[in-house]
Amino acid sequence: MATFIYAAEGWESCRIVGDGKRVQHFRYIHSTTPDAEHEPSTEEWEKFWLMVETVGAWSWEGNYDEGVRCGTPWRLEIRLGSRVMNCRGNLTSLGTLPPGFERLYFAMLVVCQS
Repeated sequence: MATFIYAAEGWESCRIVGDGKRVQHFRYIHSTTPDAEHEPSTEEWEKFWLMVETVGAWSWEGNYDEGVRCGTPWRLEIRLGSRVMNCRGNLTSLGTLPPGFERLYFAMLVVCQS
C-alpha cells in the first residue's frame, strides 16, 4: 500500500492525504470536504515516489520542532509497501525542517492539483 498524510495546524492549517488512488487537499485540518482532489496517473505517482526517494524522506524520523512554541505544528506519515516514515515539526523557521521538506511538500500539492 502507498499512502501519505500531511497535516498542519496553527497559524496556517491544512491536510493533504494520498491513499494510493487519489490525493485530497483540505484547506482546514478538520474539514470533511476536500477543496481539491485528483486521481494521479501512474506516471504522476511514480514521479511523486521518486521525489520521496530523492529528498531522502525515508530518513526523516522524529521531531523537527527544536522546542519551537509558536508557529505551524505539522506531522507527516508516508507508507510505501513495508516502508514507513513518521515525523513532525514546526514551520516557524526553515532551519527546523528536514532537508528537502519544502520540495516534497510542493510535490504533494502538485500531485493533488494536477
